[in-house]
Amino acid sequence: MAVEIPLDWNPGYASWPGASSQPTVDTAMRQVATDLAALAARVESGGIQGKLDSLIANYNLHIAAAGVHLEADTTNVITSPVANDPTTDVLALVNDAYDMYVAHIAEAATVHPGGADGTNLITATYPATTEAEGIALMNDIKAQYELHRANNGGAYHTNPDATNTIVEADATDWDDLVTLANGFKNTTGFNAHVVLTAGPTHGSSDAAHAITAADAGAQITALYTEINECKTDLNAHIASLGPHVNPGTANATAAATTEATAVALINGLKTTANVHFASAPDHQDADTTTIAAADATEYEDILTLVAAFRAAYVAHRGKTTVHAKADAVNVETTLGTGGAVTIGLTQA
Repeated sequence: MAVEIPLDWNPGYASWPGASSQPTVDTAMRQVATDLAALAARVESGGIQGKLDSLIANYNLHIAAAGVHLEADTTNVITSPVANDPTTDVLALVNDAYDMYVAHIAEAATVHPGGADGTNLITATYPATTEAEGIALMNDIKAQYELHRANNGGAYHTNPDATNTIVEADATDWDDLVTLANGFKNTTGFNAHVVLTAGPTHGSSDAAHAITAADAGAQITALYTEINECKTDLNAHIASLGPHVNPGTANATAAATTEATAVALINGLKTTANVHFASAPDHQDADTTTIAAADATEYEDILTLVAAFRAAYVAHRGKTTVHAKADAVNVETTLGTGGAVTIGLTQA
C-alpha cells in the first residue's frame, strides 16, 4: 500500500485529531504512518485477511465433504413379508395326491368289487421335489386316475364313475400345476370319487384315502405381493428428490400375476436397480452395490433373486455416502498476503 502526501499540504488544518495546536508536517506524517500501519495489521494475516482465508479454507472443506448434503431414503421401505418357498405347498399336495391314489387303487374286496387296480400305475418320479417333477407327477396321476375311474383295463368298479372327472388341463407351468392339483383334490375330483358308497361304483366308501393336504397357492400369492411391492418401492425411491439430485428411470414391467409375469418382473427389477445404483448423475456418486444373483427362469429361481434384490435395495437405500458428492468446481482461493505500507513525498 502506498500513500503520497504533497509537500504543500496545508499545515494550518486546525482540527487535527488530538492536537492542541497546528502540527508540523513531520508530526502529521508520523501520525498518518502510524494509522496506516495499524490498518495494515488489521488487514494482513491474523486480521481481516486471516479471517477471510480461514473462511475460504473451511468453505472448501465443507463443499468437499461427500455425504453431508443429501439423505438416506427412510420412506420407501419394503414392508411385505419375505415370501416362503412357493413350491412347498403345491408339492406337498401333489405328493399327497400320489399317496392317496396309490392306496386307493390297491383297495380290493369291499371297496373295489372287481379287485385292486394293478394296471393304472404311476410311473413318474415320486416324491416330486422340483417344479418339473411336480408337473410330471401330477399329470401322470391325473391320467391314471381317469383310466381307473373309467374301469379301463379291469372291472375294478361295479360301474364306471362318470361324474368325478378331472376337467383341468394338464400342467405346463407352476400356475397350471396349482390349478390342476387343487382341482384334482376338490369339487368333483378324486376326493369325491373315493367316498362313493356302496352302489353303482364302489362296494363301500374309501374315506380313509381322501387327500388331506391343504390347497396350494397361498405362498405364490404372497410372493406376487412381495415382488409387486418391490417394484412400487423401487420406483418411488428412484423418483425421490430427497436422496437424489436427479430422478432416475422407473421400471415399467407388468405386475406379477403368473409365473411368467413374476419371472419377467423380478428380472426387470434387477436390471432397473443395478442401473440406478450405478448412476452417478442420479446420486452424484455411483454406488458399487449390485444384484449379482442370476436371472430367474421359474419359481425356484425367483426366491433367490427376490432375496438378493431386497438385500441390495435395503443397503443402497440407507447409504448417505453415495447420495452426495464433493464439489470440485466451486472452490475459492485465498486472498494471499498484502504488501507493506509505504509513504512517499511528492512536490505538488
